[in-house]
Amino acid sequence: QSLLTLLERISSKDLLDWSDETVEFASDAVLNGLTIILPHLNRGLLHYPEICVQFFDLLQDIITTYPEKFAALDEASRGNILNSMGYGFHHAKSVVVRAGVRCLKAM
Repeated sequence: QSLLTLLERISSKDLLDWSDETVEFASDAVLNGLTIILPHLNRGLLHYPEICVQFFDLLQDIITTYPEKFAALDEASRGNILNSMGYGFHHAKSVVVRAGVRCLKAM
């Protein structure tokens, strides 16, 4: 959960000065971080609503802020993300389902 928080803070619009170099660094850092933690976000961890919602919120931020970078992700990473989203749609907690739907709408 701490890594998700860190990635959210890096992608936060409030922290960036929005120069081209800063945006490029932030987008690369967030996407690289996501690809590192993605294999570790298994169904067991996504079962916890706080982690699942935070993950979907981060994905939504990435998709809306860096759409070209998200589209350039390798097929395996995109597949893992879509599988995670599918799990979220069937989650018992409605807050998780809503977060997943918001993420899907961002796509």
